[in-house]
Amino acid sequence: MLLDADAIETIRALVGCEVGNLKPIKKLAINSLDRENVLSLFEKEVKRMGFKWDLYAEEIVEIVIRTWKFMEQSRQKISAQTPGQRRLYPAWRLKRSKTKEVPRQDWHDRWVHAGKFVGWKGACASDFVALKTSPIWQALGNGVGGYNDTWGNPYPPFAVDSGMDWWRVNREECRALGLI
Repeated sequence: MLLDADAIETIRALVGCEVGNLKPIKKLAINSLDRENVLSLFEKEVKRMGFKWDLYAEEIVEIVIRTWKFMEQSRQKISAQTPGQRRLYPAWRLKRSKTKEVPRQDWHDRWVHAGKFVGWKGACASDFVALKTSPIWQALGNGVGGYNDTWGNPYPPFAVDSGMDWWRVNREECRALGLI
């Protein structure tokens, strides 16, 4: 599904729990495998807020639920790192994690805008690799370069329904890229 500006704003409001009573649904969506129950609760809340429930609304809700889960997985990935893991794998590679019907073509531009903004501190200009401590991750999350579909996170997902994730990069590759 191609998302227009209205859909992006709707998704951002829902993900941020800025409308309705979504916090309990968010908690359930992150912690439960009962997708049908989560969708049913979400449908009731969407209707309670005065919106119609149709295939378009259901697609938006699916994106919201995926985003909630993805954000939580990223937070867990960060908090689960031990000092030894950070030493062995000091960087992340930004990489597409899922096949998309119409993948975005702007990730190179996003990377370049964010890299220039932070002066390429801890980041590689020739590859989507940066140290875990690089400010480029926050710049991507903030939408540096004028992108208005971002979450403000220094971790994936950086943008609405992007399909991009982190993969760890070992110390040797970081040396070869000139990052350490």
